[in-house]
Amino acid sequence: MLQNREAGKRGNDVKTVTHVCMPDLSVIGLLVVSRYFKKNSTYFHYGILPRYLRGVVKIFRISPRIIESILSRLAGIPVMEINQGDDVAGYNDFHIGTQEQVSVIAEALIPLIENDPWFPLLEKLLGREPALSYALKQIADGKIFQQLIASISCCVSLGDGARCLVVWDSDWPVEWLNVIKRNTPYAKLDFFQWPDWYLTVARVFFVLSTILEVIWIGFGAFRRCKNGKINNKKRYKIITEFIDPRRLNNTCYDADYWVDGKNISKKDILFFITNDQKKMLQGLGYKIAKTISDVRSNGYDIQLIDKLSYPWGILKEYSGHSAKILQGAVTANKTILAELIIKALKEYLSFYPLFYHYSAGNFIYPTFPNGHSGLRYNSGIITGLCRKNGIRSIGCQTRAVHSKNYEYVFDSFDLHFAWGNVWHEMMGSRTLFIRNYIITGCTYFDYLLPAAVDYKTSHQNANHKRLKVCIFPGDISPKHHYSLNYAISFMVNCARLAADNPDIDFVVKNKEPQYTDTVCASESFMDIYRQTDGNFGFEDRPRHDYMDLLCSSDIIIAIGFTTPGFEALMLNKRVIYYNELQYGGQAYSKLPDSIARNGEELTNLFKKAVNDYEIYAENIAEVLKSFDPFRDGRARERIVATLTEGIYQ
Repeated sequence: MLQNREAGKRGNDVKTVTHVCMPDLSVIGLLVVSRYFKKNSTYFHYGILPRYLRGVVKIFRISPRIIESILSRLAGIPVMEINQGDDVAGYNDFHIGTQEQVSVIAEALIPLIENDPWFPLLEKLLGREPALSYALKQIADGKIFQQLIASISCCVSLGDGARCLVVWDSDWPVEWLNVIKRNTPYAKLDFFQWPDWYLTVARVFFVLSTILEVIWIGFGAFRRCKNGKINNKKRYKIITEFIDPRRLNNTCYDADYWVDGKNISKKDILFFITNDQKKMLQGLGYKIAKTISDVRSNGYDIQLIDKLSYPWGILKEYSGHSAKILQGAVTANKTILAELIIKALKEYLSFYPLFYHYSAGNFIYPTFPNGHSGLRYNSGIITGLCRKNGIRSIGCQTRAVHSKNYEYVFDSFDLHFAWGNVWHEMMGSRTLFIRNYIITGCTYFDYLLPAAVDYKTSHQNANHKRLKVCIFPGDISPKHHYSLNYAISFMVNCARLAADNPDIDFVVKNKEPQYTDTVCASESFMDIYRQTDGNFGFEDRPRHDYMDLLCSSDIIIAIGFTTPGFEALMLNKRVIYYNELQYGGQAYSKLPDSIARNGEELTNLFKKAVNDYEIYAENIAEVLKSFDPFRDGRARERIVATLTEGIYQ
């Protein structure tokens, strides 16, 4: 048990203080855990309130501190939120470091997952590779990272090398927790051992809730069953997800990028909208009926998945899966996979009607879709269904990969379109569920190259006497490695460059226009900004409106490894990446004189860049080939050629 020792009130008296950390707060769990610790010497730290309590805070507009006070009275021990973000020393570093370490932990869990009594059920539903992919992606994001980053933050914020007694989910086997413990270098973690009586009660509730959930899911499928058999499914060349009404402009940033007008036309694509994406669009103010009407009037087919019916045969398949789940609930220990198999079955059933009603040669499903949407951690569901229905599942690189973190690994596809070899080679064995890679070149370059040529042609007579530098900061988030303090540090060092080089023009293109006010509210930044001689300014534009700034600049300075920095490299610009973190940027490690770790290194690299910006691209030509061996703006041609080849037409 973890304990800290603190001075007492009398003389040399010492009291033992216990710090307990529950990343995902459960009120019942809090009451159970509090029974096992002394009331006057225990502090309870939580990462996030339960959803219903967050709802209470939002609806009634009360402070979370009031909730904490009530919980403290109930438990008899002080309850407080874990500090995260800039309030914790080194948070930026261990945030991205933990993202990468979660990949290591997940990979180490593979043998344990395969030996789990619940895994055969997931394997039967999806197939081995898609099942492992689904389990790893779901566990990494939803079950490890959020809990681990909160636990580490708790330990670090306590200081003095404190070790936290972490209350992890009760359905994690001890050997799984030991994998986390062995592979967490940022803090020494011990785990609370749930009492046997609690595990027994939890299992009883799990059995009862599983029975109810199986009945409810089956009833939902039954209500959507209809008579009749589809003899001739409508077949498309591509099925892909519809994300955003603004993303149908036929560019590399759009969902209809694949349409070349010759080999693939609008009528060759079926868009689908999931229930989750429908809710997101509604939250953004879109009317779904009008959106669908607009898409169809544009020549595309589009379908809401939850409006499609099931065949009666689905009930037989569902009965087989649900019977095994119920048998496991009664006979097997409850592990994290028990919860995942139910979630997987729900997702499987949600996509099933799409495959029943339609067919295609290719199902394109990017992990990072462009537009207003979240990440996709369920490629295993898609690939499992694709393989049952003779459709090729395809992933596609849509951004420059900045780190070896869990978001970029363990996807499952038959085929993946990659810009160059470096992007998947840096991930090593964690791409084991992707059967084949096709190198297409950077899809962004389809737009970048002609735009750069047009800009050069239209500005060939422009008077360009002063050197121009464009600065690209990142997003600013309180609980992310791109935090406010990191952003201010970057901007202070860039402003200092401008103050030291009054004969050079510096312009800042923030990710979002409102970030300019955020940065300018910092007195430390303004102190340096006031020293500049009118050569340091801001361009407040929408997120993706910066092409002319890239083309007109001689040197690019980008925080971390953001996309504009990569695009500048592709355009043969001199690029300096500013990265105070000890992680990330593995793909860029072979670029000489390109990564500055602090203000001093930034100053030194900038001096070099001023002298070599015109010849730097020649010096790194071979390295650039690993990012994109073509750089000819013809990525779509290669993609379309693959999509339309052979039996997949």
